[in-house]
Amino acid sequence: MITKPYIAPIVSPIAKAAEGLLTTLALTVINASHLWFVAFFFMALPAMLKRFAVIATGSAYPVAATIVTIATEDDDNACDKWLTYWSCFSLLYLGMISAERLVGRVPGLYTLCLAVTFYLMLPIFDGSNAVFREILVPLFRQREALLLKDARKLAKNMVRQLPADRYSEAGNAAAAAFLEEVNRLQQTERTTFS
Repeated sequence: MITKPYIAPIVSPIAKAAEGLLTTLALTVINASHLWFVAFFFMALPAMLKRFAVIATGSAYPVAATIVTIATEDDDNACDKWLTYWSCFSLLYLGMISAERLVGRVPGLYTLCLAVTFYLMLPIFDGSNAVFREILVPLFRQREALLLKDARKLAKNMVRQLPADRYSEAGNAAAAAFLEEVNRLQQTERTTFS
């Protein structure tokens, strides 16, 4: 008890940091063991059941989550998550059907599709957002529209989090930061091409 006032302030932050790390490590091991079990079970299934498992996994929970999100949440981010998921999963599904029709039976096709479905769906990966932003948006030439939407979301969050008397100054600072970046980029281009 004599050393507690001296040691506790030093050890407490270290213990909290290790606790978060240990929790993350334990959850990762548990999730990995579950995925290995599912993978082992999945590999033993015949091809038709594998196909059904991919479609059911990619549809059942996301349909329920989408309905609950639309019905209960006022959060645009949750709706965006499921919109991006559905756009990516539909392309994966079309790719799977095309591979079945054009190539025939491809070994490992359903395993790959299931892995990609988990990548798109699970929040730990946020794969649908990555695929949507880095592949689909540029492919359909919608980068500027997405950036403007992100800017509106940022502005909405700034207004929500700042006191009313700081709106003008914060807005001017955000605009100035944007213009500074534009000027810096233009300077870099001039020196590069000179």
